[in-house]
This record gives sequence, C-alpha cells and structure tokens, in this order.
Amino acid sequence: MALNSTSTIKIIDLLCEGPIEGIEGAKKGIFLDETPVQTGIVNNVSSEHFTYTLRTGTKDQDLLSDYQTGGASNLINFSEEIGSNYSETKNNKNKVTERNYGFGKTVKQITDNDTTSVEFLFTIPALFCTAMEGVARGQLFNATTRIRILLKSKSTAFNEVYDKTFTGISTSSYQFKTPKIKLEGEAPFLFKIQKLTNKENDYEVRKEQFEDIDINTPLEGTRANRVILTSMIERQDFKSRYPFTACVGLSLSTEAFASLPTRAYLVKGMRVKIPHNATVRSDGSLRFTGSFDGSLAVGRHWTTCPVCIFFDMLTSDKHGAGDFITASNISWVDLYPLAQYANQLVETPDGNEPRFAINTVIGAQNEAYKVLQNLASTFRGMTYWAANTVNVGADHGNLDGSDVDPVHLYTNANVIGGVFTYTGTSLKTRSTSIRVRYNDPDNLYKPNVVIVEDYDLITKYGYQVKDIVAFGCSSKYQAQRLGTWILKSEELDGEVVVFKTGLDGLAVLPSQVFAVADEMRQGVQRAGRIATGATTTSITLDKDLSSVLSSDPESFTLNCTLPDGTVESKTISAVSGATVTTAAFSDAPQSQSVYTITSSTLQHQKFRCIDVIDNNDGTYTIEGVQFNDSIYAAADTNSALEYTDITAFDERPTPPTDLQHSVITVN
Repeated sequence: MALNSTSTIKIIDLLCEGPIEGIEGAKKGIFLDETPVQTGIVNNVSSEHFTYTLRTGTKDQDLLSDYQTGGASNLINFSEEIGSNYSETKNNKNKVTERNYGFGKTVKQITDNDTTSVEFLFTIPALFCTAMEGVARGQLFNATTRIRILLKSKSTAFNEVYDKTFTGISTSSYQFKTPKIKLEGEAPFLFKIQKLTNKENDYEVRKEQFEDIDINTPLEGTRANRVILTSMIERQDFKSRYPFTACVGLSLSTEAFASLPTRAYLVKGMRVKIPHNATVRSDGSLRFTGSFDGSLAVGRHWTTCPVCIFFDMLTSDKHGAGDFITASNISWVDLYPLAQYANQLVETPDGNEPRFAINTVIGAQNEAYKVLQNLASTFRGMTYWAANTVNVGADHGNLDGSDVDPVHLYTNANVIGGVFTYTGTSLKTRSTSIRVRYNDPDNLYKPNVVIVEDYDLITKYGYQVKDIVAFGCSSKYQAQRLGTWILKSEELDGEVVVFKTGLDGLAVLPSQVFAVADEMRQGVQRAGRIATGATTTSITLDKDLSSVLSSDPESFTLNCTLPDGTVESKTISAVSGATVTTAAFSDAPQSQSVYTITSSTLQHQKFRCIDVIDNNDGTYTIEGVQFNDSIYAAADTNSALEYTDITAFDERPTPPTDLQHSVITVN
C-alpha cells in the first residue's frame, strides 16, 4: 500500500439568517460536487474523510471552534527527529552486535495564554521494510510507525491528544498535519511527542549482520520509518458564535478530495410565526384545526406557507421591514383566510400538495417593496398602505369552491353620472402559451421550465408565448397551475371597468370583489335604491318591477346592501307593485341603500378591485378587472371557464339576407 501525503481542509459555510429548522435529511441534504454525502442508508463519503457540524443560527449558539482558523498564527520550524534516542551494543572487537531504538520523545512548551490551539506538521522521509535475505532479498514491504502526542497544562497531568499509526510503503517524503489541538486551561502548556516502536518487528535480522549496515542508514533493523517534526503552528483563533446565522463546519480529507469540492445544502429554512391553531405537515404546509382567535402560536416554526413568510419579512427588524412596520400595522384576521387558501391541499398526479408553497433563498439586498411584492406573488397577493395599516389581499376563491360574494354593489344609481367606462385588451397581447420557470427539486433545484398551452386559444389567436418566473416555486404542478391561471385570466379578455362614485368608494378595497349592474349593458332596469319603510322580509324598491317579476318571482334574487355594509342575497317569494317579499335578511335594509335583482338568466357582472383613488373632492375613482368565479377551479384542474349571462341583449346580430351588389365604373 503506497502512502500519499494527506491533510484536512476545514471550512465554515454561512448558510442564511437564523434560526432555521436544519438540514433536510442530515447528510442526505449535503451535496459535494453535486453528489449527496448520503443516499438512503449508503454513505457516498466515509465518515473518515468527512465530518460536519451544524449551527442553526440561534443567538447564543456554540462556537465552531474546530473550524475557526482565522486570527493570528505563528509558524515555528524545527526539523527535529522524533524518537532518535539511539543506543548500540558492541563486542570486544568494537563491532556492533545490537542496536536499541527505544521510545524517544520530544518536548515542546507554550507559555502564551493567548494561544488557543496548536497544529504539528511531521515528515516521514521514507517508510518501508527491506528483506535482507532469502529469495525476497531487496524487496520492499509495508512498514509501520506510530506517533503519539501528550498534553498537560499548568494544573493538569499529561493526557493523550493524538495517536496515529502509519502503515505502507513510501520511498519519497510523506507529510501529515495533526488536527487542531485545543489548549484549555492555563499556561504553560507542555507537549510530549513520542514515536512508538515495536521491537519484535524492528529486529528481524540476525545480529551478526548488523555490522554490514551503515550506521547512517535510516533503518531500524530492516525498516525505514524515521519521523521528523517539521514545524508547529501556534494559533490565536477567531472566536465568533455567528449569532443569528446558520452555518456549517465541514472537515474534508485530501485523501478523498483532490480539490475543494463545490458545496450545496438542502435546508429547512427560517422559523417564523404561525397561527395558534396551525400545525406543520411534513412537507412544510400548515394544517388548521378549530377556530382562529387572531393570535399566533408560541415560538417559531419552519413552514413553506408563503403568507407566514411574508408576515415575517414584513415585520422582522433583522432582515425585513420591521424598523418601519410592526405587527400592530397588519391584521392576522385578514391574513388568515389567505393562509388557509394557500395551504389547502390540491390533487396532483403525484399526490396532494399545498396550493401555494415557497422554497427560495433571498440572497441579495433589494428594495423592501419589491421583495414583499415578490413574496406576495406566490399566493397571488397584493399589498397597499391604508389607514396606518398594511393591507394584504389576494386573488383567491372560497375554500369550499363556492362563488365569491361581492363586498358592494355599484349601479347607475350610485355612480356619478350613471356612467361606467369599459376597456379591453388587444388581441395581440393575449397569450396562448405560457413558459413557467421554477426550481426543479429532481435536478438539484436548478431552473427548469414547464409549458402550459391552450390549443383552442392558439387556434383563435395564434401562437403567442409569454415567459414568467414562478418566484420561490419548487413544484412543477404549482408552476403549471400558475401558467394555467394566467392563460385563463387572459382568456377572460382582461376587461377593466372605471367609474366615479361618492362615499360608496370607501366600501371596497383593492383585491376585493364588487358587482356592477349597468342597465346600459344589461339592457334592462333591475337595480336602484331602496325606498323607506323596509323590513327584513318586505322591501319597497324605487321602481315598480312587477311586470318583470310577477310571472315567476321565485326565480329572482334580491341583492341588498345592509346597514353594516355587507351584501346579502335572498330569494323573492312575491311582488306587489314596487314592493317585494323575500326570505328574511339578517337586518332591514336602510333607505337609499343599493339593490340589484338577478336571475339564472341575467347576473350582475363581477370585478376585482385593483385601485381606489381619492379625488380629494369627496369622490373616488374605482378601477376593477373582470372576475369569473370558475377561474379557480380552472387553474387547479385545467377545467373550462364557465360564463354567466350579464346582458339581455343578443350579442350575435342576425346575419343580413338578400344582399345585392352593383358595379360602378370610374373613368
């Protein structure tokens, strides 16, 4: 067995802000040159050549003292042979009859209390055993040498701190360095360095042959196993706990690694606050039980919930916007439904997974608003500041799949001038194919792309590709759902409504859904204001709609704004002139409150609010984008969009008939 020079590489890798949960799967989550240290129960790198120590990033975490080599150091060169106390026995003719190589020792002393550790460098000039007789005369065989180091402080006895045996064949110089030997206690520190020999193996040659061996030959009997103490390194190590920083100390043997390998870690990241009634599933998503009282759980927990991570980034004074925003500036009552929707499990070909999850590293400083918007985009959220509060909304449906109820009703009666302005999008801007980039866990989380296409749209609009990045996404199915949601949104035409209103502008906030009953688009008058004297079951309208409702009143629904600002819908049971009888509302509508009447054949149109502008004159401009309740099921399952009738007009004009033409000649 040939010997090669070896040493140990010590590295400290800073991972991220802490505290974190840890490394996924321990050694399975550590990758050297893109290969996991452990696969299943099989170690791809032996523990002899690789060790690691993790610090999760707590405030008072232990030192990585074995890996901290920074600071002052002092190199002292010696070139002293270890175990060189040699003696020999001669006969009366002055010929050597016996040689004794004993337990020779070298003593080194350190008097500086500031020295925290020591390393020794040794050289073995050659290591082999030579056959001196027989058919194998002159052939090289394995030889052995052993080095032991003992250490004592001022107040302690000698204790063994290093013991290593070298066996093999080397005809050239072989160097090795001890691991860092920590100095604990008070100076002076004494090192006793010994070379231990085995007399039985050292004296294999007949005594009468000793006189044939040159006295200067580095042979103990038949062995070349000299050991030279080459140098000593005194270190005053840099001692930092790296508070609030997750880090890993790696020890790598050069016997296994010819060069410094690339390192990567699969980390369960920062622990954050979660709702009190939430528990973390194995995949990092949250499971909710019972009701939510607005409080958060004790301690911090690892999760992939994007809403919780968004909240942490928003309020953290270490790595977020916590110097400007505190927990009092944001309500978990508003965030909770978003967290529920994000963590609801959806079906995929590989099993269920949370609808939205985030797995990413934010490794560079950036504008707070941009970072927060990127985080919010993972759950289709949007943020805005209002009334000294950070408000967070999201484009999401109900957990049970039911239609989203509008928060307010806008009709020609409560819009200034009774005018709604509509704008659409150009056909050239409508995508028919979406390429979504995500981080693929099956390929070391390197970028990969999923393509989502709608062949009906391609036939209709042509092949128009859009490239997007799914921020923090490591699931191809989540990436597919995002691409599908974008395609379906653009299929809706992206129609935008803009109108001005009075104090009704305060009834809706960005991201909320409102309803529009525009008689110019509907083609009928089925909206207005409620007259005085309404009860919970008998309501007088501002116009007589009996001609419309009397034929089948139970097929119509009355939608009213109640005194608390909510919108309720009740089935009409009877009509008499301008008065309708309904199922009981939770409260009697007030005079001048807004109503709409809908049916299975004619619905009001829903929009999601994207902006509310204060005109500083008592009026507000509201902007909303077209909303369709079926888009959520379509995004999750790639089902077709469902459309409701919002107008009584026949949108398909009758084709002309009996067309005639004439030819006009122009000279």
